[in-house]
Amino acid sequence: MVIHHLPYHQYNEMNAHHILMDNARNSSKKKRSISTFACPAGCGAQVSGKDVNDHLDRCLDVSNDDGANSGGGGGAIPSHHGERRVTACRTNSPSHLYECEIESAGGMKRVRSHSPSSADVPPTATNAFSHMMKRSATLFSKSWNKENLIRHRFHLHNMNGLVTWTSDVGDENNNCITFSGMKVNDIGELDKANEQHSKQNWESLGSTVSIQEIQWSTVIKVKGIKEYELTISSSLPSSPGNKMERLVQRHSRLSVSQLKSCLQKSIRRRAPLPSVRVAMELADKSWSDFIRRLPIIVLEDCTLHPDFGLLVWLMVAQSKGFTPCMSIIVRVMQIVFELASCAFRDVHSGDDCSGSPDDNSLQPNLSLATPTLRLLSDRALCVNACDVFIRSMLLRAEYGGMKCDTQMLHSYARRWLKRFNSANVPDTLLKSLASASTLQPIYWWDIPRIIHEKARERSLQTITSGIVRPGGLPKLSFLDISIAGIDFHCSSVVEYLLSQREICSSVYKGLSQTEGGDRDNGKIAQQLQQMIWTFSSGINHRRPLFKVETADVEPSIWKAVWNDVVKVPFNAYTTKFVKDRLV
Repeated sequence: MVIHHLPYHQYNEMNAHHILMDNARNSSKKKRSISTFACPAGCGAQVSGKDVNDHLDRCLDVSNDDGANSGGGGGAIPSHHGERRVTACRTNSPSHLYECEIESAGGMKRVRSHSPSSADVPPTATNAFSHMMKRSATLFSKSWNKENLIRHRFHLHNMNGLVTWTSDVGDENNNCITFSGMKVNDIGELDKANEQHSKQNWESLGSTVSIQEIQWSTVIKVKGIKEYELTISSSLPSSPGNKMERLVQRHSRLSVSQLKSCLQKSIRRRAPLPSVRVAMELADKSWSDFIRRLPIIVLEDCTLHPDFGLLVWLMVAQSKGFTPCMSIIVRVMQIVFELASCAFRDVHSGDDCSGSPDDNSLQPNLSLATPTLRLLSDRALCVNACDVFIRSMLLRAEYGGMKCDTQMLHSYARRWLKRFNSANVPDTLLKSLASASTLQPIYWWDIPRIIHEKARERSLQTITSGIVRPGGLPKLSFLDISIAGIDFHCSSVVEYLLSQREICSSVYKGLSQTEGGDRDNGKIAQQLQQMIWTFSSGINHRRPLFKVETADVEPSIWKAVWNDVVKVPFNAYTTKFVKDRLV
């Protein structure tokens, strides 16, 4: 193939170097001062801006001759995927993403890529510059994916709920993946972990964990982190079909939002068995709402649970179509029992736990893409659970919700990161833990296990596959429902209270005494909501991990108004509300 070169003055802007430089001037991206760069035509040579024009002329002449001789359609860059082959593809509109299943030596894997563009097909135009730009786009795309993409894997190992967070490095098909920031030793620790899971499935299991055959996986992209890719995978297959078997034979007419509220209030008031029964019906009606809310309840109303990572894994996997097996569902219900049994609460003070500006250990720019070696101290790196805890909190925050919830997740991530890196547990906390009477040193990563240890032993005995099974619960009873859950978030209780003249009069008088001036119905409604929260919905029967100095948020006058005027009609409304919706 012969290309006739025109004099420079006859094609002006068609000159390759001129167009490249013009695009660079118009680009909004920050320019980098580099002396050489890879040939845009894909030959692999390093060229400078001064010599790129002459090099491209020679390079394209050679590549076009090669393409003509080989019949390769323009000398496209060869694939390096070995024995992989695409077995199925589908387009996901409107984002024009392709989801493909690729068969390789390591089994089936699902990957996503942008829909085919002109950069992915052999060029048909005879214009030399068009040919060069298409080939360079392919080259730079592959170079970016290979050298700059941060790949992590969040993996579910077994029916006990063991999850790990690893950095995918080296051979993709290698079944042994090293934890981020770890050294390689102690092969085969997973088998030991399986045997001892009921006691320490989340503790330090060694530096390397063997990932068994992957039965299910998907890849997610995190908004705002272009260079980051997270694989969610499982050694357990997704259960057949997209619908879970119902756990409760006859459902009540309580809505999903009402059940979520009742579940949270039952856990706050430390009612383990009623919490599990409400959780079973909520899981029937909306597994996604249930598993999405549970990590928030863990941090807001209790303290960090050893299986926090499992809950977040299930939430993310559910959003990608994963249906858990009954053994996993039983484990989740055991976690609900353990949360409701928990005696301690890690009180959220409302700050961001950032500490002083010069405290580098707190990582103010904390994100999923932050390398583990920058996150954790040398001692914390030896405990696999630390990385899982912090990244699970950050991942749950990425899935959104109420603004206060996402702020809380980031705050607790910083708080626990600071604790893991400090390692030492204050003596005041150790004295309050009955299990602390041991000669072994106790570190912060031991605290979740110690706090939930007794409840776990009880849950394994009480919440079994004989209780949590398809049709295992006939129906909810009135005693299973915490009427405190029927609050102003999910019912019209405030509107009902406003219709009572005596209540409005008492609240109006209280506002006049505490604030003075005229008060309208809006102010009265706000004060009623505050009283419902303080004297009903917000009651939590747990001891704080640390003593918290709090001022009385409500003057004594409001406690008197609640007890004398509001409490009885409030309880009457919520009781009738629940009974009318039970079967």
